[in-house]
Amino acid sequence: MGQWKHTLESFIYNPLANHSMVKRGKLLVEGNIQSVGYRAFVKQIALGLGIRGKVKNLNDGKVEINFEAPDNDTYENFFREINRQSPKKGALFTIGVTQITPIEVKEVDSFSYQGMFSIDYGMELKPFERETLERQEIGILVLSDFDSKTQESFGVMEQKYGAISKSLEELKTGLLSELSEAIKIFAGKHE
Repeated sequence: MGQWKHTLESFIYNPLANHSMVKRGKLLVEGNIQSVGYRAFVKQIALGLGIRGKVKNLNDGKVEINFEAPDNDTYENFFREINRQSPKKGALFTIGVTQITPIEVKEVDSFSYQGMFSIDYGMELKPFERETLERQEIGILVLSDFDSKTQESFGVMEQKYGAISKSLEELKTGLLSELSEAIKIFAGKHE
């Protein structure tokens, strides 16, 4: 665990005192990852793991992640967590990572990023604008997950209740046929 360090000012807890060196690098991510909330997804994972850095969209459709992880285990967990596969092939509005390429990943003595993990939108934003954009990305991500889970549920329901659905459909077809015949009969009587 970490060690306590005494200074003249105060006692400071250093959680990295017994950790291995900081893992720093860049990851290039490919797949269905733009306009689906992937940057917000990466940011949430990074914040949960104590990773510093930033994530941004590139013009070629890839996403670039610059990161600093407190240790190798955290880096490996991060890599594994951001490698999110699409639940079904060809799903347009869901995250679907096809490849992650590590670039310049190395161990260094200390963090160089100040602050928490962030999304780089490629422009200066006011705090309100940044918050609005991030909430929109989170909204896209939530809706995508809801859609995936709904599709899964309907698939299970179809398997479980398929026979009942088929019987109800046959009953509906029969009733519509009888209704149609009854309408013809009544229409003939009123002519």
